[in-house]
Amino acid sequence: AGVQTIGFGAFENCDALTAVTLPEGLITIGENAFRMCTSLASINLPDSIQTIGPSAFSICGALTLRKLPSSLQSIGKFAFYACSSLTSVTLPDSLQTIDSFAFDLCTSLTEINVSADHPVFYVMDGVLFNKADHTLLYYPNGKPDTTYSVPEGTLAIGNTAFADCTNLRAVTLPEGLVTIQAQAFGYNPTLESIVIPDS
Repeated sequence: AGVQTIGFGAFENCDALTAVTLPEGLITIGENAFRMCTSLASINLPDSIQTIGPSAFSICGALTLRKLPSSLQSIGKFAFYACSSLTSVTLPDSLQTIDSFAFDLCTSLTEINVSADHPVFYVMDGVLFNKADHTLLYYPNGKPDTTYSVPEGTLAIGNTAFADCTNLRAVTLPEGLVTIQAQAFGYNPTLESIVIPDS
């Protein structure tokens, strides 16, 4: 039946690995599977993968992956943490969940893309939101802007949404906002002001 799962830490710290083609039929990339493969620049992900586990590609600083498989359903915590060569990522319509810190410290990442028909997510100016509850989920760390006004209609700032945004100096939150979740603005060395509405 072939390989369906790449297990915990299977290729972790393989720092000479530069390219990988994963087999058709693969369903799960496990936790830490390619963590700290610092030379891994190219990976071919088949359209059978449903899960990318926690820290699966964390600290893969050379990785330039732009498009995720059309079968993908979940991205785990810290999955692409500190993948500093990523510049943009397109999320497939199949994706249902993205855990916290999934793209944190991706310092070159300036935009997330989804289709207009995505059932779960939408994007405004490269920033990722949840459709159902109008939560701002992720502001890309590599966006060069020093100020940002969260769009009207946003009801919540998600867990770690602005974490490690090293360019932002000021954020304005809209009237009608109800919730700011845990670590929403964590680890922001340049952030000087946040305008918080009465709501």
